[in-house]
Amino acid sequence: MTEFLLKIRLLRTALNISQYKIALALGIEQCTYSRIERGESPMHLEHLFGLASVFCVGFNELCALPLEQLLLLVDKK
Repeated sequence: MTEFLLKIRLLRTALNISQYKIALALGIEQCTYSRIERGESPMHLEHLFGLASVFCVGFNELCALPLEQLLLLVDKK
């Protein structure tokens, strides 16, 4: 698992968001999202923008900021 995928999983669990809710927001099945999160399926650009929207952060912030800064940013919203 890449560092980015680990960050996504940790952010999702810290915010208490299920894989099902993420998958629903991305318009994919939960099993597909699970494979993406484990690094078994590719994450497409539209998935990244969708994740940023679900987490209420900008695309650049999602990709560039460390998990700790992302959590602080999300807590302020």
